[in-house]
Amino acid sequence: MPAAWRSPFLRKKAINAWCFGLTRRPGLRHNIRMSALYWHPTTNRQLDLSSRALPHALLVFGNKGAGVTAAARLVAEKTAGTATVSLVEPEGAAGAITIDTVRQLYSMTRSDLGGRHLVIMDEADRMTQEAQNSLLKLLEEPSGRTSFILTSHRPGWLMLPIVSRCQQLLIRPLTRQQARSLLTEAGINEADLRRRILLLGDGLAAELSKLSYDAAYRRDQFERAALAKSLLAGSRLDRLIAARKIAGDRQSAVQTLEIAARLLRPGLAAGQETAIDRLESLLDACERLQKNALIRLQMLKVAF
Repeated sequence: MPAAWRSPFLRKKAINAWCFGLTRRPGLRHNIRMSALYWHPTTNRQLDLSSRALPHALLVFGNKGAGVTAAARLVAEKTAGTATVSLVEPEGAAGAITIDTVRQLYSMTRSDLGGRHLVIMDEADRMTQEAQNSLLKLLEEPSGRTSFILTSHRPGWLMLPIVSRCQQLLIRPLTRQQARSLLTEAGINEADLRRRILLLGDGLAAELSKLSYDAAYRRDQFERAALAKSLLAGSRLDRLIAARKIAGDRQSAVQTLEIAARLLRPGLAAGQETAIDRLESLLDACERLQKNALIRLQMLKVAF
């Protein structure tokens, strides 16, 4: 695994030691390797093809919790060879990828020094507009020695010219049988617990792994799910109480709304108009919150 990483923007990380943010506790499987994840059969074939012939730019996208970052790093692990691997992530109070970061990438990848470069840009949709314009120049003028792997849960936030210059790889949800097998392998055998994890995990490989292996994370998500259910189907008072509980923390609010969106899936599959309307409202609130809208106002809109 290549050891040359840049700092502070391009942080040094060992790709093959990456885990899904699981809390490190004695006896807990916190170092689940990407290759151990379950992948949808179609996704697995596409990952194999991308690993055999990595394009100049690859966009790996899917729902949050599907494992887009794991997939990107798996491709990188298989194709890096002797390349210098650089990881770019959102940072700072705004959680953004700035133009300074992309300019540093430009200087690094255009340098006559060194050999091949492989750049993983995690959550590429968090680039500022200026950063996206700068990245577009890199993609429009391939050096022949640099490959980019971009990940995104919101590819619609990326400029269309960037998306059009990337080969696209969708990380699909697992099949029902794969999801059940993952839980069985994790030792989750109690019927009610399996049902709750399968409902909350919604076929998302990384999310199902975290729910299965990290009990503390699972308890936290179950609590969020209870608040999400109150927002969706509680009485007027229940919705108000839930909205107030969530309104104190932006990240908590976004995560709870994302869970609420997952819980709406059965209604969407049945074609219920009310479920579609609620989903649009939830997604709109999530997007506004991620762009620093007032938390309390967005939660009240969702609740009422």
